[in-house]
Amino acid sequence: MDQFWYGYPVWLWVIAFSFLALGAVQGLVNAFRFLLAVPGIASMLRFGGPLQHDRAIQAICTQRGMVRVEDIGAFVPHMLMLERPACRNTYAAPDWSVWFSEVSDVGKSSFSPNVFAVLMFAAAGLNIPYVAVVRKGAIDVPPGARGQSVQLESIDFTDRFQIHADDRRAAVMLIDPGMMQSLLDLDRVSFQITGPLVTAIVRQRQPTSKSPTELELLLEFHDGFGAHIPELTLTEFPAPNGLAAATVQAMRMIPNLLSPRT
Repeated sequence: MDQFWYGYPVWLWVIAFSFLALGAVQGLVNAFRFLLAVPGIASMLRFGGPLQHDRAIQAICTQRGMVRVEDIGAFVPHMLMLERPACRNTYAAPDWSVWFSEVSDVGKSSFSPNVFAVLMFAAAGLNIPYVAVVRKGAIDVPPGARGQSVQLESIDFTDRFQIHADDRRAAVMLIDPGMMQSLLDLDRVSFQITGPLVTAIVRQRQPTSKSPTELELLLEFHDGFGAHIPELTLTEFPAPNGLAAATVQAMRMIPNLLSPRT
């Protein structure tokens, strides 16, 4: 048994077959990376079956009275750094008071692409300077990010979130114990607010399940945000009449401003 095919030793054939197997695996890896670079195919791979995923999002949005609107190709929330942003599964309330989309970075072709669920809405009665609350490990805050870093006394909250704000006093006033606890309960949600406009973001986990967990988290955040705004914040940073309505009108204009013209 010391000799195998063509008189070569067994151990030599084992080594040869091992190299062939490694080469096949590498070929599959390269092919998979190539598929991820193709936006249409990448969405199928990332969402674990786009049809069920898209239908689940449609069902939830329909229950909320939101309707499908044209996807836009260049919207990027301020706190995200995306090379080539693209939106899909875009839904909005008829009056555009709530706006949802899945924002991905088609410039990335790795096994951990940047895909975010984004929800925009207006907080009535509030006109606050820029405040961003970012979940650590979920969103990378770019160097030189807008605002100053703000530290709160809660060690648990500081371990999970970082805060950037144009006005430290506004941030401390907004993130009171009640707001803080609601964010800790949701955990994965990051958000920024400027004036009355709130943009909430959840990074999609990989592989993304067919159940739109990220959308459910965002809607839970939306439903509870108004109730968790401290009364003192509304008193100190009140919105002038019509500001929320003007913000909603601006949200309605986003597709017209960003969609490519033909």
